[in-house]
Amino acid sequence: MPILNSINQMLTEMKEWRQHLHQNPEIGLEEYKTSEYVKNKLNSWNIDFKTGYANTGLVAWVKGSKGNSDKSIGLRADMDALPMNEKNSFNHKSQNTGLMHGCGHDGHTTMLLGAAKYLKENSDFDGTVYFIFQPGEEGLGGGKIMVEEGIFDDFKIDEVYALHNWPELP
Repeated sequence: MPILNSINQMLTEMKEWRQHLHQNPEIGLEEYKTSEYVKNKLNSWNIDFKTGYANTGLVAWVKGSKGNSDKSIGLRADMDALPMNEKNSFNHKSQNTGLMHGCGHDGHTTMLLGAAKYLKENSDFDGTVYFIFQPGEEGLGGGKIMVEEGIFDDFKIDEVYALHNWPELP
């Protein structure tokens, strides 16, 4: 099945993940429920992970089934929310007063979960993909903390990629 069609089949469940994350924002370095949500998803897909980075950060990985390459890439997503009240009225608006995923990190986390699930189900590649769920991106230096706490000592990650989306707010 072509990649796009396979990912499109995950659209409904990914929408549910994002809306759940959007409803439950947490401030940086305190994303305990978010981290637990991510771990539960990874466990349900039999994806290994290591916790203990910057309080709530974690790294998951999928090794490809093709070849013996020691090459790897990292895909990174932010998990934290902003300290602001949400003024939207849709059903999945923030349930945590004074916190909102106004910068799209609910989308970042959702996309990384989707990539992890897809690659676990379609592991016909050579090498390892690491999924870095980073806390505290909004001015708290979560990425720096993860590095200082040994993420690159624990894992041989050749390159890291991330993105920044621009959420549309009503």
